[in-house]
Amino acid sequence: MSRIVSSLKERCSSLSILRSINFCKHDRYNSLIISQNQVHGKECRAYLSVPVRWKSVSNRASSFSAISESKDSISIEGEKIDQISSPVDSKDSLSTSLINEQYGYLSTFQKKNDSKDEQFSVESAPYQRHSTLDLIRSILVLKSCQIMGAHPKLLSQIEHIFASRKIFPVTSSFLTFIIRNTAFRHFCGGENIQEVRNKSLQLWKIRTGTILDYAAEHTQEDRKNATKKKDNIVGNNSVPNFNTSTPNKPNQPARTYDYDTEYLCDKHVEIFLECIRAAESISEARKEVAPETENRGKSFAALKVTSLGNPFLLERMSSAISEGRNLFSKFDKSHTGVISRKDFEEGYRLFFKDADERLPNILERMDPDDSGKIDYVTWSKFLGPADLPRIVSSCRKAGPLFRSTPTGKELELIHVMYNRINKVAKEAARTGTRLLIDAEQTYFQPAIDNITQNLQQRYNNIDMSPEGPIIFGTHQCYLQSTPQKIHHDVERALRFKYHFATKLVRGAYMIGERIRALHMGYPSPIFETKAATDACFNQSLEYILSQRVLQNTKSEIMLGTHNSDSVKLAMKLLNDLEISSSETIYFAQLLGMSDHLASLVMTNGHIVYKYMPYGKVDEVIPYLLRRAQENSDIFSESSDDIYCMSKELLQRIN
Repeated sequence: MSRIVSSLKERCSSLSILRSINFCKHDRYNSLIISQNQVHGKECRAYLSVPVRWKSVSNRASSFSAISESKDSISIEGEKIDQISSPVDSKDSLSTSLINEQYGYLSTFQKKNDSKDEQFSVESAPYQRHSTLDLIRSILVLKSCQIMGAHPKLLSQIEHIFASRKIFPVTSSFLTFIIRNTAFRHFCGGENIQEVRNKSLQLWKIRTGTILDYAAEHTQEDRKNATKKKDNIVGNNSVPNFNTSTPNKPNQPARTYDYDTEYLCDKHVEIFLECIRAAESISEARKEVAPETENRGKSFAALKVTSLGNPFLLERMSSAISEGRNLFSKFDKSHTGVISRKDFEEGYRLFFKDADERLPNILERMDPDDSGKIDYVTWSKFLGPADLPRIVSSCRKAGPLFRSTPTGKELELIHVMYNRINKVAKEAARTGTRLLIDAEQTYFQPAIDNITQNLQQRYNNIDMSPEGPIIFGTHQCYLQSTPQKIHHDVERALRFKYHFATKLVRGAYMIGERIRALHMGYPSPIFETKAATDACFNQSLEYILSQRVLQNTKSEIMLGTHNSDSVKLAMKLLNDLEISSSETIYFAQLLGMSDHLASLVMTNGHIVYKYMPYGKVDEVIPYLLRRAQENSDIFSESSDDIYCMSKELLQRIN
């Protein structure tokens, strides 16, 4: 283990001369293009190709020309970086080294082979347990998903009909019948806990775990209709005080939060508690049906925060957190992610009028060790939504942070929402069930992250949960902000002494995010290419595992992917870093997808977990429609599933 740690540290230190490196395009077959490189203050555009060579593409600084290359090292203006990657002599395996300043290490990926890897060759064996009728239905469902994924307008029409089911009762009833007997049976675990339990135990017999996911969600039209309700908790004509000592703020916008939404959120708490207890029950029962997994398999349940809190309240809370982050950027004059005491004092005096009175106490809280530095991890800890009313009361003028600050009543509702989620988390901790908190749209995510971090600090505490984490967050790798966010979250867990745990996914809201960004006039938060998303996913995986070894932590990852290259990389890293997979990585897939890949992963000694959504058909239909829309790229790659099932079907016919 010491050899691995030393190697990782050497790889990190070897990149000390590099600055501000961000990739813009990754050709998965040949090379990785890196843009906006800045070495010793000079910018260039370059790409690292195989075998391990730098070639200049364009040069913004005419003085930047001293790039020399050799077989396995490069020199930039006289400074040498050794061992970019190991020399490669294999005919069918070329390596590409990816440099990423946000992680501070080199990540090596295998070149994609045109031919299928023998270990991951397409097989029909996993489908032999399915009935002929199930195979036919599954092929039709996946083919239909491919068609609908390629025609989003068709999906929009179906969602509109379902959302307007009171206007189109006959049509919606017919659609419900069709979906119940096709997509619902293929992708879902059932309508109630008993059906889910039976299906879960069937899967455990073949060493496949489940992640219980209460999948009821509202359509966009349902949410629009909710805003039209007249009964509300916060009225349109009055704005509550921040606190008893702070007067009403005229620039604070009124927000309506209807009673029905709060009632439904309270009702959902009991459903999630039932889900947690069902996961515990399944975990106990599987010891009989799959005794070989007794010391390895875990019980998992997923939680969607918008099911336990008003979406508009979450958006409001997220806006406040985002503006707090923007204020940090204004204080950070050097753009290094660290604020000096001097810059902090100057920034505070610029925006606030009580510096002489409060600044010494604030600095003592922000920098208790008198290091002279304040980073965003510390900043975010002391500038949460509940702290904002007190802080903005001394603003020199009403700016974005002032206007986004929650009102007193909103803070009460945030507290109620947190208590709902905490009740579910407490039950998860009691039963030993891992709770996966799903990621959602970017305009909800800052609030969800804030809630997740608070829960992790409480329930993943190394003293309270010495065996490992209970609460998992989610990182979506199609977001350009993900590398920095993961870096902060890993550092936060180390600093506040709790186990880091995350579900790593590529992302599920790409279409909606891009449409919203275009409509509202801000840059899309999504990477422009799938290749960039894939690279981010793989880098994030390697960074988290490397940090686990370097820091000797019990970090865990739920790897949500249908990508065989990412799965192979994960197993290679586990082997190279000498990490036990049963304590570190859990492989997750959607129910009804990639069974051939799951089977091959299991033959290598790993357990695969299938996301098992459940609920009444009418409640789950919006979930299924969103899956069909947002996972169109996955469905477009489901040809292997269809091929395997067709092969098995033909064998039976013959």
